[in-house]
Amino acid sequence: MNDGIGPGALAAAAFGLMLAATRAEPAEADLDVALQRARKSSEIAGYTLGKVKRWLHEVALPKINDNDLYVAHQGGSGRYKSWWNYDDTAADCYPFLFWGAYYTDIDQLDPDGGPVHAVLLAEQRHANLNQTEGMAFGRVPTAVNPDTLEKEFKSYTDTMFAASEYV
Repeated sequence: MNDGIGPGALAAAAFGLMLAATRAEPAEADLDVALQRARKSSEIAGYTLGKVKRWLHEVALPKINDNDLYVAHQGGSGRYKSWWNYDDTAADCYPFLFWGAYYTDIDQLDPDGGPVHAVLLAEQRHANLNQTEGMAFGRVPTAVNPDTLEKEFKSYTDTMFAASEYV
């Protein structure tokens, strides 16, 4: 029925039709123009969302390690080298990772085994300083070795910068 057009493209077309329908007594020519624009938008949306889904599966999901942390790069930043940290991974990558999964493959966010959902839980479990570790300032992010889960607290300044960038 939809001739291979993806759900994003169909949504864009439906939105275009909705806009056309909200006009007071549209002329037939106006409706034809609106439909033509909606079809063009749906092609662009379908192509773009297809690229996002391919990135999710070919690039992003393979970067989730055995500890369920999304490790954006192996080189680390100047401050942390190979450590997972909020300012280089979570703040920079999570919005697109979650957005991409939500719009192109919602099963990746499934609480019962979705890997992108597991990333969020792992981050909360492994990458926060808390009172049980002798830190008196509650749940605040810190760098963590993605393989051993060893946490590194360099300074309050670095820790607060990472936390504020992530907010």
